[in-house]
Amino acid sequence: MPLLADELKLIPGLALKEEFNDNIFLTTISRKSDFITTLTPSLDISSATERSSLSLSTGINWLTYARSAGLDSVDYFEQSGFSYQYDPRLLISVMTGYVKDSRPDRTDQNGLTLKSGSDRQNYQLSGTYAVSEKSTSTLSYSYS
Repeated sequence: MPLLADELKLIPGLALKEEFNDNIFLTTISRKSDFITTLTPSLDISSATERSSLSLSTGINWLTYARSAGLDSVDYFEQSGFSYQYDPRLLISVMTGYVKDSRPDRTDQNGLTLKSGSDRQNYQLSGTYAVSEKSTSTLSYSYS
């Protein structure tokens, strides 16, 4: 008879960040500077058993601009994952993520300026099979 165990973690978090940006719109002419305050409450939850694990990390970013109140916003983020050990050789896992970012001083992965923020989401499905004691095979699909 196998010995059963379960683990549950709840980790709350709170972060406060103050920054100065000398060009909040990333322009070459008529640059505008501002102080930006970000308050981030967050929560990480994870649970694990012998065969499965589940995780969730989520939070909110409250952004406050000192001189540009029209840019104040509430952004959020989420990342989650689930894995299941079907048998000693086969592991299946799923991951998701989402970020809402409304800051005007961001660039995308191509280096282009994002004037109105962005919404990013990603998904992943994968399976790992132990072919032998020393080798495994993995099949994975990702979408962003």
